[in-house]
Amino acid sequence: MPLVGGYYKQVIALYRNLGVEFRTANFTYSFSSLKQWLNNVVELQTYLIYNGASGTKGVSPPAKQNSTKLGDDVITQLLSFLAFALATAVLLFNYLRLVSLSSPLTRPSPSLTFREWTTQKVPSHFLARWLRLDKSWIAFTEGVLVPIFSAVCTAPEEDIYEHPMEEFLGM
Repeated sequence: MPLVGGYYKQVIALYRNLGVEFRTANFTYSFSSLKQWLNNVVELQTYLIYNGASGTKGVSPPAKQNSTKLGDDVITQLLSFLAFALATAVLLFNYLRLVSLSSPLTRPSPSLTFREWTTQKVPSHFLARWLRLDKSWIAFTEGVLVPIFSAVCTAPEEDIYEHPMEEFLGM
């Protein structure tokens, strides 16, 4: 089975030389954040699940726990679904915006860092601000792009913010 090396061609060549076997995988992962409650309990809360297969399987909401009464459960599920649908639409908007900003015609200069680029690209039109797309762009860059780039580069958050943006867009 052919294996595309991407950015890790030398590592893959080393593994093959050592006889390490590879298998195809469609990775899924979740996006989570730490929430601290009033009683100082810290809890990991998942807010998005990426279903893998290079994005072709989409995203899904995390499973809910501890449902109570049936009536409350139906209303809660409906509200949760509507909130997730809206959040997914905003995520899709920001993703499509990222794709358009990744075009070779709109690529930033090689010296522009991720931090500078994300600040420059915050939507500033009145309508965008009224729809809170400026806030959603900042949340998208902090909650989605930083974790993905950090995982791909195996680098801490601060290093990601100082990384040349042109390299990310060319990936």
